[in-house]
Amino acid sequence: MQDRIYAALKETKNSQPPSPAQLEGTTTPRASAATAGQRRKWYALILAAAVLLTGGLLRVPAIQSLFGDVAASLPWLQRPVVVLYFTDPEATLFVPVSRPLASEEGLPRVALEELIRGPRPDAGLGASLPAGAQINNFAVRAGVAYVDLAQNSLGELRGDGLAVAAAAIYRTLTQLPEIEDVVITVDGRAVAGAQGDALIPAQAGVAPLYYVYGDYLVPFWPARAAVTGPRAVLAAYLEGPPPGSGLAGLPPGTRLLGLDFNGENGLVKVNLSYTDAVRALAVADPDRMRLVLLSLIYTLAEQPGVKAVMLDFEGRSQLGLGQCASLLRTPQLRPAVLNDERLIR
Repeated sequence: MQDRIYAALKETKNSQPPSPAQLEGTTTPRASAATAGQRRKWYALILAAAVLLTGGLLRVPAIQSLFGDVAASLPWLQRPVVVLYFTDPEATLFVPVSRPLASEEGLPRVALEELIRGPRPDAGLGASLPAGAQINNFAVRAGVAYVDLAQNSLGELRGDGLAVAAAAIYRTLTQLPEIEDVVITVDGRAVAGAQGDALIPAQAGVAPLYYVYGDYLVPFWPARAAVTGPRAVLAAYLEGPPPGSGLAGLPPGTRLLGLDFNGENGLVKVNLSYTDAVRALAVADPDRMRLVLLSLIYTLAEQPGVKAVMLDFEGRSQLGLGQCASLLRTPQLRPAVLNDERLIR
């Protein structure tokens, strides 16, 4: 240590004093402090702009895909994500929300614990189970999750409420690749409706339609016979959700003008009518219009063989006064995460 100090002092002693040319342009300490303060202000402004820009870009599917690719190449940025099925405040439909976890340790039990923890207080959603619900036992055998809940921790949860809770558990756990079925009991007694959805019956092996509820995309299975294939699914989507359901899609009267599905590259090209109602929605509520377009993209991308969706409204590159241009006339991949809790306002 002393040797390094002596060497530094010797180097300072032997160094030449600065020339007048080198001194030219130097500032006094007060001027330097002022300049440094200005630089700090500029750095703060630049940082704030970068944060705002990044927050906006993360809502663009193409950018989300790019960030997903970057994260995939950097293992320390990867975090497991589980889809938790909460409800709307009236418990009339399920709302899936994607929540990142610290690690995969403890899955799938951790997914059930997160479901019990409930939605964020500002999410505008209802909890599927009481926050104090306790798990008596949890086990996974041969692809089947066995869940036993404590009756005294469920409060007044009975009948339809218990069926909703069971359905939420079933949906949350079966979206994990290692879980194929779920058996739910309360203090050892079987729960009716545990093997299905008590609210919107899901048709086995059939992808749902997606509509908009608030800031969320919500799956919906029509009550009529199952439809498959991009054209049939799009026709069903354009019929719209049931009146009074709280769900929203494209404005009534929007017509399909053309559809082309390339089975080789998986691209679906859709041309829709640009009606006054479509323009009015894009102008009045561009965020809602963007979500509606995403719901259509998600609906089509769930179909077998579909890898990307290209939307067109009679050749327009934008809707309304310039809204949603990033989602039009360019291939859009299925959003990697459904209703990312981190991005929901």
